[in-house]
Amino acid sequence: MYASLAAVLPLCALAQSPPPRHFPPEAVALSAEATHQRLRDKVFKGHAAHGVTWRVEYTANGYAFFNNSRGSADSGTWKVEDDKLCVQWKRVPSGCVEVRFTPDAAYVRHVTTGGVMKMVVD
Repeated sequence: MYASLAAVLPLCALAQSPPPRHFPPEAVALSAEATHQRLRDKVFKGHAAHGVTWRVEYTANGYAFFNNSRGSADSGTWKVEDDKLCVQWKRVPSGCVEVRFTPDAAYVRHVTTGGVMKMVVD
């Protein structure tokens, strides 16, 4: 697993067809404070092209929790640095990802592959 995607979506980068490589044109970067506000106390869900669904929760006190439909789970801590979301997981590789927002979703870009994944509030 690549460290940068593990910050948000551990064990979900194995999609059979690659995700898009660009953020949607309407997706914008926010300040670190605004990004933190958009993520904290939220549970996001998404799915990979090969059918695995996942959820990740970012609590206001800086903890993150992840699980997917294949039974993988992890927890750790999260923070925002500039326009990057950074998570330190306990078991899977950790790192930072670029994040952009539309009114109804958050998008993260995998630094190694360049693929963009969509997260919606659950």
